Amino acid sequence: MINGDIINVYETIRESKNTYGDLKKCEIHLHTPASHDYRLIAGESYDTLSIESILEYALMIGYLNKEGHQELLNKVHQGDFEGETYLKILQEKKAPYGDFKEYLSYILIAHKLYSEKIEVVLVSDHNTTAGFDKLAYANNEYFVNRIKHKEKMRKHIKIMLGLEITCSDGNHVVAIFDERNPSVAKKFVDDHILSRSEGTFETSYSILQSISESNGIGYIAHINSSDFNGTGFYNKTLFESEYLKILGLTNIQSDYWNSKISSFTKRSIGDFCILHESDAHCIDDIGKRNTWIKFNEISFAALKKAIKDYKVSIYTENPNTTNSYIKGLVVYPGEKGFLNKKPDTNKDNFKITFSRDLTCIIGGRGTGKSTILNILDTVMTQEAQSEKYLRFISVHEKIFVVFTLNNTDYVIRFLPQVNNNYDMNDRGFFLGKAFFDSSFKKNSTIPLPTHWTQLFEVRWIDDKNYTLFEVKSENDKKFILNAVYRKHYSINNIVSKVNNGEVGQFIKDTVYYGINRDYYERFLTQLLSKKQTIFKQLLINTIPELLIKGEENQQLAKEKIEDFNHKNSNLIQIIYSPNEKFIEYYLEEFWFNVDKEKKVADTLLTWEDIENYSYIIVERIGLLKFIQAILERNYEKLENILPMKSLVPKTPKIRDIEKYEPVNKRSIAKIYTKIIDWILFNPTNIISCLRKYFEIADDFTLHFNINSKESLTQNPVFFKNIEELSLGQQVVAILTFIMEYGKCSNDNTPLIIDQPEDNLDNQYIYKNLVLSLRNIKNFRQVIVVTHNSTIVTNADAEQVIVMDSDGGNGWVIKQGYLSDQMLMKYILVHLEGGQTAFKNKMENYKTILNI
Repeated sequence: MINGDIINVYETIRESKNTYGDLKKCEIHLHTPASHDYRLIAGESYDTLSIESILEYALMIGYLNKEGHQELLNKVHQGDFEGETYLKILQEKKAPYGDFKEYLSYILIAHKLYSEKIEVVLVSDHNTTAGFDKLAYANNEYFVNRIKHKEKMRKHIKIMLGLEITCSDGNHVVAIFDERNPSVAKKFVDDHILSRSEGTFETSYSILQSISESNGIGYIAHINSSDFNGTGFYNKTLFESEYLKILGLTNIQSDYWNSKISSFTKRSIGDFCILHESDAHCIDDIGKRNTWIKFNEISFAALKKAIKDYKVSIYTENPNTTNSYIKGLVVYPGEKGFLNKKPDTNKDNFKITFSRDLTCIIGGRGTGKSTILNILDTVMTQEAQSEKYLRFISVHEKIFVVFTLNNTDYVIRFLPQVNNNYDMNDRGFFLGKAFFDSSFKKNSTIPLPTHWTQLFEVRWIDDKNYTLFEVKSENDKKFILNAVYRKHYSINNIVSKVNNGEVGQFIKDTVYYGINRDYYERFLTQLLSKKQTIFKQLLINTIPELLIKGEENQQLAKEKIEDFNHKNSNLIQIIYSPNEKFIEYYLEEFWFNVDKEKKVADTLLTWEDIENYSYIIVERIGLLKFIQAILERNYEKLENILPMKSLVPKTPKIRDIEKYEPVNKRSIAKIYTKIIDWILFNPTNIISCLRKYFEIADDFTLHFNINSKESLTQNPVFFKNIEELSLGQQVVAILTFIMEYGKCSNDNTPLIIDQPEDNLDNQYIYKNLVLSLRNIKNFRQVIVVTHNSTIVTNADAEQVIVMDSDGGNGWVIKQGYLSDQMLMKYILVHLEGGQTAFKNKMENYKTILNI
């Protein structure tokens, strides 16, 4: 039986008000019957369409069923929609239509918009705004009658106000105004438009300037079909104008316009915000050409902000957003939990939601920011970073994480295995069966047994109903959690790896993530449990497989690295050396406790000679092939590489010559037999040797462009080995590697970073960390705890969570998108030292640098 708290938590997260920014499917530049050339039905003229034809079309596209169609048709024939009586009905409903034909046409447009799952519409009729109110009314009515009570999670389409202006130079300009102040748009039309069919006598340059002066947004429409009339000087002035920052295209595949524009301006196409326009003049064309724009609250101001940050906020194709992300966290604090509800509120528990893109968590020291990350890490990995962290987390009564994997929702419930009668720091705080092993080291990672967590899958029955299914199989549970989450990156841990010389292993673990390399450990485990005869056979049988798998993995790693290095040729490079370096590191285990002075098989060779011989052979062919050749008695192969006879001293002692057998064909066989005996009688040595060999067989490092930073001079690309960099440079190199490699390798598991700016040189934050965040956040969820305003504002975080604390508890004081005015005030307080401090700083920059 599933407890009610699982359902409550899921509903809480699912129905939470969307405070973060996400991509909306937009129909930009939509025409309505208010346009003089509107068609409604493809191939027809709206002006000549009959009511009967429109009703037939309504039946065809699914707005009407047969009964509804017949009913309306009868009413039309009876004259129910004609004369003063019907006009009075429209007036009473405050419906802005002149007749039934117009009303039905706008309703059908609304039907198509909802059918295509459009979320934002920009109405842009030719030289008029008359269609805006009519579509807005139809949109409201259709939503109330057809959507609201049937699709609970579906939202009302936002209609935005615009018009398409026919200019004297042949260009068409779309003007967008704030629909909350329609008088501005009306005045603009009155001042500049001569007629609905002819437009204006002004040029597109003049119109764009006037739109800007009216606080509107202007752009040239369907630039791909422009004739680029006017002189070269005029077009140069137009395309280098500060008023032209946006271009509309109805065909994003066309590149003719690109070359034409390039002949007029030094600005590249990337310097313009590109909108994929609908320009639909009939219902069938709706939903075919769309733009995706990032909004939180959809408004004219938010659209302006999105256009300003178009490189991360506006897309002409729907980005491949991640299907693995954390939706939210709910904590039942109990009596002692630190994370709690905001004081003086009716809420019962601590709750936050995460954007599937970039979430930044800010706030003062000790407010619980890093605690949130530690909770996510512990719950999702079922492993505690340390006993100290686990004790602090476990004082909370229950913890729930809601996440999505492959478009399926899951809820994981974390149940601290503690005795509430004890204090957090008491010996008896954890229950007796809380752990696999009660003797874990104080600061080591602690694996948690299965009874700490329960995982539930949400299975939808239909659009309204679902059931929760507990995932009881430990293998299934582990597979799901591993697929959706990896450990979070703590800057302190990264610094520790740098200081301990573990960067190579860190890179190796990242590169090989997702590549199955468990067979090494399974092989060693099998060796440990085998008897002498089986031990030999297992080595002989398995080494060829290991060689093949090793080569396959090396090839996969090489392909990944080559792709990564190509894409980051001026920023960072992975240097991969699949060479067996540091031979003594593992071969010393092979010959551990050997009596080096002792003769081998009563020959002139000592075990020290054989050890030296093995070093030379392994350096030439590798450890595995050496062991394979020895056990298979393939002496000829080894003799061709280095004859055993060459190891004999050139001037052996006379007594040795008399006492010991010379190294010849007959004695060589006996020597190799003794080496085999050594292997078989010292399995622990061989296993230790192989373990160390597998550990360092692949060697990785990073080369980082140290001139990839903010600088007053333009410096050339200059790569340095990460081992030669300062600590701050090493941290930025590793963070850059983490983010860029994740993108390159299609790793879409949430990327969680704790205070990336710590130990980071400020010069590198924008050019590396911020740009990497902007590049990956639409493809991979990123959650960052930070005290750095550059990260929050310049990476354009979709969700900012502000934490506060009274010392005893931490809570969320505000969460939302950067377009939220109150949220920006909190950012000023927490990241800039307050409004006064920020103003003073800006005044100083402005006074001295004139910026």
